[in-house]
Amino acid sequence: MSDKKPEKSPFAGLLAEKLKSLNLNLKEAPAEDKKKSARAKKERAERDAPPTDELAEPEEAAPLSDAELFEKSIQEMAPEDIYRGKFAGEGPKLAPPGPSAQPAQKPAQLSKEEQAAARLADEEAREAVGQAREMRLFEKTVGKVEKVARADKYRRPTMPDPAEDAARRTAPAAYSSEPPEALITPPLPKSGPGLHEVGAFDPAQRDLHARYKKRARQHEIPEINVRGDSVEDALRQVELFVHQQCKDNRQFVRIIHGRGLQSDGAPVLKPAILHWLEGPGFRYVRGYVPERNSAGDYGSLIVELERGS
Repeated sequence: MSDKKPEKSPFAGLLAEKLKSLNLNLKEAPAEDKKKSARAKKERAERDAPPTDELAEPEEAAPLSDAELFEKSIQEMAPEDIYRGKFAGEGPKLAPPGPSAQPAQKPAQLSKEEQAAARLADEEAREAVGQAREMRLFEKTVGKVEKVARADKYRRPTMPDPAEDAARRTAPAAYSSEPPEALITPPLPKSGPGLHEVGAFDPAQRDLHARYKKRARQHEIPEINVRGDSVEDALRQVELFVHQQCKDNRQFVRIIHGRGLQSDGAPVLKPAILHWLEGPGFRYVRGYVPERNSAGDYGSLIVELERGS
């Protein structure tokens, strides 16, 4: 720490003595003097301020950018005007940007019927635009296409006869219902209560069903659904289906024929499919088992096919 003392001013004592000798009488300035001083200061400030032109025109607003102009135009347009302007080439004239532009008016409230009619008109217009666009794209890719009248003379419409169809559905099979001896599973009943209730499987049926379950865990089993078809159509489809699956060396197929609950009286398709499997379809079939429900009824069959037939 430094021991040097601060130097004392030589005039400090002399100045202090002179101030003591003076008889100063300082009084507060009166309020009027203060008001005069403030008024003078205000006049001096107004006089020194730069002159203002009261008649000067207001500054013009800065021009809007393209993005701002587009956003302003979208806000001023109603949604239906935007749609018409996009797809039909119609729309309102936009007011120029600036302070003189009028605010957009809100569309009038439409009733429910008018709203539904407007939505229908929009959907029709959108569909027409889509069709026209597809037609232009097609003509651009392929070329102009001329419409050709339908050649009805090459097509002879036929109406099904209900009586003939019912006769075909109820007609007995033209082939024997006796099961072949080489079928590895026992035949199912073709009539009576056995059509809706099947008992427990015998050993051959259990073995076939076990082989099917093992195969189904590893491969997809092809199937055909003929419910609701006539007997002739159903048998024709089943024969073509089974023949093709045998050519493809498939082991199992599923035939869905329904339980016959919609038939008048006894089931029709179920016994017809069973007759076919044990008759004309015997050359394709090794055996079959029904897919039973909890009540013992069934609406489909698991058929094991002959390999290489």
